[in-house]
Amino acid sequence: MNQINNQNDRDQALRIRDRWCKTVRAKLSGSTVLVAMSGGVDSSVAAYLLANAGLQVIGIHFRLQPEGVPATAKGCCHTGSANDVTAVCDTIGATSQVWNLSNVFDEEVIKYFEHSYLTGETPNPCVECNRTLKWGVLWERRNLLGIDFISTGHYARKINLLNKSWFGRAIDKSKDQAYALWPVPEERREYTLLPLGVFH
Repeated sequence: MNQINNQNDRDQALRIRDRWCKTVRAKLSGSTVLVAMSGGVDSSVAAYLLANAGLQVIGIHFRLQPEGVPATAKGCCHTGSANDVTAVCDTIGATSQVWNLSNVFDEEVIKYFEHSYLTGETPNPCVECNRTLKWGVLWERRNLLGIDFISTGHYARKINLLNKSWFGRAIDKSKDQAYALWPVPEERREYTLLPLGVFH
């Protein structure tokens, strides 16, 4: 029974993938997109889906740790994961870049966390990282480079309501990450692609 359910789940995921890629290809094929890639599965799948939909993908890996800091299994965006990003981009026919954002990360995320914690607040560094790095630095460089869109591996959906773009909950409520995207301004939401939010 488990094998049947697994096959049904796989078939459904492939149908959703094909439908999503067909829709995006019809609207955005040939567009350029900067994809924030940690080296993990989610952002890698997002990059794959966008490339499969006919977009020109540029995978961007943020190096957040200073030189000399050893990589750990739980660490985010270290040298080893940069190699993973390069390998994924090579496989899907995309280009990749590594941006050293360790100083920005330290000033905007680490110090925010320390200050909030020491003043009795409950900090959420992921929200701050989204605001300052993904929809901050990545967004600003998108403008400078003349790129059409940015994208991440967040489980959230971009929806249009009242002539505005919003980030809604992912179809898979158990993986939903829309709550971590609340600081993103509307004009930046409009030019963001979130491929994973439609998957179960």
